[in-house]
Amino acid sequence: MSKKWRIILIIAAVFILIRISLPYAILYFVNNSIKDIPEYTGKIEGVDLHILKGNYQIQNVQMSWLKDNEWVQVVDIPSIQISTVWSKILQGKIVASVNIEKPVLTLYYRMTKAERPKAKGKPITDVFREITPAKIETFTVRDAEIRFRNYYTQPNYVLYADSIYISLYNLTNMQNLSSPTYASMDLIGKVMGSGNLSINLMFNPIQTPPNFFVGLKMLNLDVNSLDTFSKAYGGFDFEKGTMDLTSEITMKNSEIDGYVKPIFRNLQVFSWKKDVKEDALKAFWEGLVGSTSEVFENQPRDQLATRIPISGTISDPKVDILTSVLNVLRDAFVKAFMPTLEGNVKPPNE
Repeated sequence: MSKKWRIILIIAAVFILIRISLPYAILYFVNNSIKDIPEYTGKIEGVDLHILKGNYQIQNVQMSWLKDNEWVQVVDIPSIQISTVWSKILQGKIVASVNIEKPVLTLYYRMTKAERPKAKGKPITDVFREITPAKIETFTVRDAEIRFRNYYTQPNYVLYADSIYISLYNLTNMQNLSSPTYASMDLIGKVMGSGNLSINLMFNPIQTPPNFFVGLKMLNLDVNSLDTFSKAYGGFDFEKGTMDLTSEITMKNSEIDGYVKPIFRNLQVFSWKKDVKEDALKAFWEGLVGSTSEVFENQPRDQLATRIPISGTISDPKVDILTSVLNVLRDAFVKAFMPTLEGNVKPPNE
């Protein structure tokens, strides 16, 4: 065999060896990166690599969180597809697009508690930069589900949103030293099976804590789906009614400003036929709550609403209760709130 052909065969053998071993190397690297996230553990089951197409697929991503000395699942993702944008390669840029199919994210009440000690380890943003060391042009999530569970109330409750579709743009993990890099996100979905949810978000993905602006609108939520939640915090349940919720919140340099505006329509909390027979004390409390909501209701429109201002720092967000009460009175006797975004909360880059 000539020297030329021996070199070609050696190169081919090396290429084949790299191709065979590369998925295992990626699998090992990603699994090790996930292990570095504090208070979490996780793994991926497989990597499917397509060198000529410039993409790879991460299969069956599982992550768990340490809750009260027990591991509980927080992330379940069947498939993540990461593809190279070839048109950008020709321009000398490494750009990728990411698509996630049918993920399930479960959050727990204690995950948000401020008094929990800060764990040592690598922040999840650093892990993200390691796994995808490129600018991400588009990031799509299809048919997702998000759950929030609280096991520390009586009764326990679960809030959820499903049929979620998310599109993110300009989600980069490469630091732009000349000016802040802002990404944007559009989200639509269903809340508790009835509420129509839409969210618009703008944020800086490489800043900690991030500057951001979020506008949220949720319409026509059936309040009966919130019964366990209302029982846990208010000791009553809903008989009928719908809820709209709008909110605009911005954060710049850890300072928060914004509002949350809930609107209840055709609300009924108390039913004599159903509740008096169950428990006299419970019925009395529900009757009191129902009477209070009737007082602060806008009678011509049959709705109860208020605007709750939110301000403060990320470590100490606070709600102006006095202003909220005054807004309830204003809605009851002066004007009715409408479920529209006000547009007066400015994004952090303005």
